[in-house]
Amino acid sequence: MTDVDYPLQYLHIEIVSYFSNVAEASNNPGNVSFQPFQPLVIEKLESMGLRIGYALCERLTKEQPRMASELEIFKFICRDFWRSMFGKQVDSLKTNHQGIYVITDGGFKLMPPFSNTGEFRSEAPRYLALSRGIIKGALCNLGLSASVVTDIPEMPVIRFSVTLKDSG
Repeated sequence: MTDVDYPLQYLHIEIVSYFSNVAEASNNPGNVSFQPFQPLVIEKLESMGLRIGYALCERLTKEQPRMASELEIFKFICRDFWRSMFGKQVDSLKTNHQGIYVITDGGFKLMPPFSNTGEFRSEAPRYLALSRGIIKGALCNLGLSASVVTDIPEMPVIRFSVTLKDSG
C-alpha cells in the first residue's frame, strides 16, 4: 500500500467501524455478541456502495457511447472503473459466457491487512460489503442487474463472483 492509498483504506475501515458501532449500540442494550447485527451492517454498507458505484459509473461514462455487450461492460468495469475506484486494473476476469463473471484482484486495497488466519474470515464480510455494492451499482448504471459474492482464497487476493440476473 502506498501513501496515496492509505487515506481511502483508512476511511473505509472507519466507515465499517462506524456502522458496526451504531448497529451494536442502538440494537444492543444488554451488550450481546455482535453477530446478530452483522447482516444489518452489511446491508447498510452494500446500499452505500450501490449509490457510490452508480454515481461514479455515471460520471465515467457520460461522454462515452452506450456499451453494446456484457463483455464490453465487464471490460470497462475491470479496466477504467476499477482503476478510477481502486487505483489499478483487476488482475483477471473470467467468464463462463452464461452470465457468470469472476473478477480477481490480487492486492485489493479496501481490505484491511488481516493476517491469513481464521480470525479474518468472520470480519471479512463487513469489509467487502461496500465493494460488493459498488460493483452492483456500476453494473446497474450500465443496465445489468447482478448479485455479487466475494471469496478470499488467500489474503490479499479477493474474488468477486458476479451472477447476472435475467432482465425479463
